[in-house]
Amino acid sequence: MPHPTRLVAVLVPPHYSYHRGVLHGISSFVKQTEHPWSVYMEYDTQVRLPDLSHWDGDGIITSFNNKNVIKSLARKDIPIVGLGTGGYKPIDESIPYAYVGSDHRDISRLAFEHFYNLGLRRFAYCGATASCDKSWSDRRGQAFREFTEEAGCHCDLFTASLKSRPNTWSQVLERIQRWLKSLSPPVGLMASCDRRGRLLLDALRAMGANVPEDFAVIGVDSDPILCNLSLPPLTSVRPDSHRIGFLAAELLHRMISGEHLSEQLFSVKAVGVDERRSTDLLAIEDDEVASVLRFIREHACDPIQVSDVLKAIPLSRSTIENRFKKLLGRSIHAEIRRIQLKKAKKLLAETDLPLSVVASRAGIQTIQYLTTLMHKEIGTTPAKYRSHARTKNLDTHIANHEF
Repeated sequence: MPHPTRLVAVLVPPHYSYHRGVLHGISSFVKQTEHPWSVYMEYDTQVRLPDLSHWDGDGIITSFNNKNVIKSLARKDIPIVGLGTGGYKPIDESIPYAYVGSDHRDISRLAFEHFYNLGLRRFAYCGATASCDKSWSDRRGQAFREFTEEAGCHCDLFTASLKSRPNTWSQVLERIQRWLKSLSPPVGLMASCDRRGRLLLDALRAMGANVPEDFAVIGVDSDPILCNLSLPPLTSVRPDSHRIGFLAAELLHRMISGEHLSEQLFSVKAVGVDERRSTDLLAIEDDEVASVLRFIREHACDPIQVSDVLKAIPLSRSTIENRFKKLLGRSIHAEIRRIQLKKAKKLLAETDLPLSVVASRAGIQTIQYLTTLMHKEIGTTPAKYRSHARTKNLDTHIANHEF
């Protein structure tokens, strides 16, 4: 006997790659479920809201960033899964709902670690518009500042309106430029999102500032169009939008089936940092340590050992090790392994090379040792990492090119 079709409203506007990734995650779940879904979609929820009070459906997946949508949902006694960054809850919390969003602290951690590994020790955060819900931006900024302070560094914060009406955009640009001029380069600048990152790059270019030498900039969302059309191309943290969409659909399926969820709030860690030219620098004030770091990044996958590094630097092992660890927070050996593992993960995600070849090209002696390293660092095996990365990369590729 065929399973009944489920009527589901998906109110996710596909304007940016993040939203398209969410939609493809939903699609991936629908393809594998035994219950067929008939999906109603509304692309412009900011302007046109469907009359949900008269819509006879089984469940809704929607953004919780729009208060008007939330008010409309208050009249529906059907399961709801909220998406977004703001974290609004339904007006009537007796409505069965779940919320799925990005882990903002994890996003900020990745941005901070990326800058810190480049040798940057001064940081700043540029937040989102003050004219809309920006709790997500505030969370990212607060977490970014906490990570910098835990490392004994300082972080400046900036927020301002991004309204683009006449005489407003230029004023915002001028305010940002005044703030940027108050900072002491070199600085690692985290933007709350890619659009904010582009604004920072525009302001820096108008100032004649050097990017990334004086101001390294990182955004969030890794929208390929926004990032690659930036000057220079914008480095960005990539949230796992596919996983967010898939999980949202899975939770809605369980709720429609009558399951009572023991948890309502779910956060999904980011995929990683997509490096582009806006952070392509090495900001180490100690010349010898900078030489060591440069040598490691150029030769780690040859492969090399710590002894090879020491031969290239006319200092004693204890001296250079102590200075390296003081500035980078890790040993020379750990840095070699970090670069090798980064190379291995890239090859696993982007190629079909056998594991033995991946290990060799990453400068790692054996498959067994590669497996040990990956399990220790990220808690999975090379084969499982490749499978998971391939699924996300395929949906990201589709999301970035289909529309």
